[in-house]
Amino acid sequence: FRSRDISTSIPPHNLREITSAIVHRIKHPDCLVDDLLKYVPGPDFPTGGIIFKSAGLEDIYRKGRGKVIVSGKAEIVTDGKGASQIIISEILFHVNKSMLVKSIDKICHDKTIPGILEVRDESDKEGLRICVDLKNDCKPDAVLAYLMNKTQLKTSFSAQVVAIVDDKPKTLDLLYL
Repeated sequence: FRSRDISTSIPPHNLREITSAIVHRIKHPDCLVDDLLKYVPGPDFPTGGIIFKSAGLEDIYRKGRGKVIVSGKAEIVTDGKGASQIIISEILFHVNKSMLVKSIDKICHDKTIPGILEVRDESDKEGLRICVDLKNDCKPDAVLAYLMNKTQLKTSFSAQVVAIVDDKPKTLDLLYL
């Protein structure tokens, strides 16, 4: 085989969860994927985000290939004056924060969807914070749903768990990771 003939995309995981699964596997060499899933509920992306449970997640661990839908963490809040805002506190792995802010700003300036007044990056050493100010007459849920669908606030992550085993590329399930 040639190295250009294979590619792998293994999502990051929580070290404690993986360590617990390894210890269980050592103690129970005949365990099944279902047994390990008690310790490894899913990937753990360093920038946060929400992973939607799906058949794709099961496929990653059972077949070594699968796709999951992930989204940033956003909530609708109302300030003391009654104005609504969308506060984004987590973005996806591999999403550039400034590009996300620019894409939301472009939607605002193009008036693609009415309701967005302004977008600001208020991130600091305490953490990530993107604030989207909304007009009083808009439907905040509709604006958030639009942003989820039209920006990188929500996307898919495809995993291919391929490793070299006995000098050949092989797709691995959770038992052999």
